[in-house]
Amino acid sequence: MSESQARKAADPRPCKAFSIAGDVRRRVWCLRYGECLDLAVGNKWESFTCSSCDAFQPQMLAPDELQHDADRCLALLYALSRRRATGRHLRGFLEYLESERRGEEYLSGFVGCY
Repeated sequence: MSESQARKAADPRPCKAFSIAGDVRRRVWCLRYGECLDLAVGNKWESFTCSSCDAFQPQMLAPDELQHDADRCLALLYALSRRRATGRHLRGFLEYLESERRGEEYLSGFVGCY
């Protein structure tokens, strides 16, 4: 990343909401993506695109950070698939994933089972 690129401000543009997720043009692995989300929410944009922004700064995650993020996404998907899932279910599911990864038996009882 060049020094001039590091100094450029994030420049998302408002756009209409997409009906197909694959049509969204956002750079979610940009260090500035959170700024763009805040800007879009603050301005009550229906949606936004990163296609005209040249301030992209790649976010580099270590493998363990990627795994941590993937676990949380999986837990969220699990919770969304349940009718009465709570934060307790999410935490239990994450504990289960972590114990499985360490090769340990999960002794707390999987709180996600109904």
